[in-house]
Amino acid sequence: MVVDDDPMLRATLVIALEMEGYSTISAADGQEAYRLLQAAIKLPSLLILDLRMPIMTGGELLKRLNSYADPRFAKLPVLIATADQQIEPEVVALAKAVIRKPFDLLDFLNEVRRLLSAQPLK
Repeated sequence: MVVDDDPMLRATLVIALEMEGYSTISAADGQEAYRLLQAAIKLPSLLILDLRMPIMTGGELLKRLNSYADPRFAKLPVLIATADQQIEPEVVALAKAVIRKPFDLLDFLNEVRRLLSAQPLK
């Protein structure tokens, strides 16, 4: 799942992931992502999350997911994709990895593959 309020970046990431064979869903903010995750029968394999978004930030979404009664959310791997230089330690602790914007698309895909335990692209 790709969660980013920038429609161009969100679309680019979705297309890149789908070209690599991944199924994707996306959301424009934390609140939309939260609703999609709550309704999901099967959770995504990875949550790719911007931090600065309107309505509900990525940090707020992570905190809410980890305080929710459904233990599946605590096991959901998270890749934070942000331009923020300062990230709350509590938020970083809830993620598997952080990639700084702007990032190279190949670096992004390699990080996704690493988190999903696949071979990196060369």
